[in-house]
Amino acid sequence: MTRSSAARAQPTMSQGRPPIQDLREWLARVEEMGELVRVGQPVSRDEEMSAVSYLVAKQQPSPAVLFERPRGLRLRPCQKSK
Repeated sequence: MTRSSAARAQPTMSQGRPPIQDLREWLARVEEMGELVRVGQPVSRDEEMSAVSYLVAKQQPSPAVLFERPRGLRLRPCQKSK
């Protein structure tokens, strides 16, 4: 694909829905499909996240994993853009 054709490329509708605009929307769609596993318990970044991700990746189909309370990371609260 050349640069000019990439610039002209338009997002396409997928299954009658507009393209995904951000991570929140992607997470919502994956969860709606039943393919999102939420881990609500605190887990360590270095050991437990790796182990859970490895085991989930071996499943067929492999769902997406959202770690809601990672330990060992300094996170700032997210704000929704207006």
